[in-house]
Amino acid sequence: MKILWQLCFLFALCFIGDIASFLLPFPFPSSVISLLILLLLLCTRVVKPEQIRESSEFLLKNMAFLFLPAGVQVMEQFSVIQSQIPVLLFIVAVTLVLTFLASAFTVTIVIRWMEKREKGGKPDGRL
Repeated sequence: MKILWQLCFLFALCFIGDIASFLLPFPFPSSVISLLILLLLLCTRVVKPEQIRESSEFLLKNMAFLFLPAGVQVMEQFSVIQSQIPVLLFIVAVTLVLTFLASAFTVTIVIRWMEKREKGGKPDGRL
């Protein structure tokens, strides 16, 4: 029963994100808004990680099933996107490199920050 309440909470956040996305004067993904709301709630400790842990772990373990409808839809629309394959491959390649660079940069900064933290006293929050 606990996992059901946790899922209801997460779906309520998704619903709030949908409403916020609809009300914005510019297009913005409702899923991103929902994640930002959840991040805000977790950072302010209004919601504790333990309160959504089981449902989050369940969703992460079964994430592959959540991509099946999108994959089927892409296959159904293949004739429409077939002419755009070179452009899509270019976008995938560029975003792959950018994601790799952003991840490497982030890991480097975190490692430096952790080394400074271990060497001397309390961290001041700056990187």
